Amino acid sequence: NIWREDSSVVFVGYAAQGTLARRIIDGAKTVRIFGEEVHVAASIFTIGGFSAHADHDELLAWYGDQRPPRTVLVHGEDNGREGIAKVLRARGLQVDCPVIGDRYSL
Repeated sequence: NIWREDSSVVFVGYAAQGTLARRIIDGAKTVRIFGEEVHVAASIFTIGGFSAHADHDELLAWYGDQRPPRTVLVHGEDNGREGIAKVLRARGLQVDCPVIGDRYSL
């Protein structure tokens, strides 16, 4: 219904850079959905504050004094992951921030 002027789309929580949701929230006039170019005519609304994810400080508190052999950060935007990785590396821990195509043996 995003193409309908009489519709509303409400995004709840955070939309990461590069996602369809973020493009719509940022005011894209058209978006590609299931391979089809769609005109955005609906009213777009966002409701913040509903994210169930921990923030930087909460994640570090949860991590605490754990000393795992390796930590692989796979969720979040690059700058956020790198910020947490920097703090963990300063504690002497091995931390990886993979990119698309990286492979790991577990």
